[in-house]
Amino acid sequence: FASREHVDPHNWGPTWIIALGNFVGGELWAEDPDCGDSEHICGVDICGKFAYRCGERLCGRVLDAHGRWQHFDGRRLHFTKPILGTPDRFSLIFYSLHRHGNVAAQERSAAETLGFVMPPSTPSPAESK
Repeated sequence: FASREHVDPHNWGPTWIIALGNFVGGELWAEDPDCGDSEHICGVDICGKFAYRCGERLCGRVLDAHGRWQHFDGRRLHFTKPILGTPDRFSLIFYSLHRHGNVAAQERSAAETLGFVMPPSTPSPAESK
């Protein structure tokens, strides 16, 4: 699967990705204004936490996730570069959603140990009365 330019609007923090399969190409381009060394001309208009305009020049990184974990900010623009030959590419992608503020303490601790940024805890309906 080769994703088009997009942002993950419900993503709370860092995203982790690994791409598996027999393929060539298919790197992930991810906007990173702080340490990007790859320029991209945006092809879409997107409103949200970060806004983008078609034709805007962006700075980012090309991440080779083929068989290795990579992390990026999924709230920023990202997409899959072309896959060459037979597109036998499968991705595992992990990130926290806003609703993960409801997670139990043990699961929250495990996720934070792995480097996930968790949203603030939200009280249960019984606790908020």
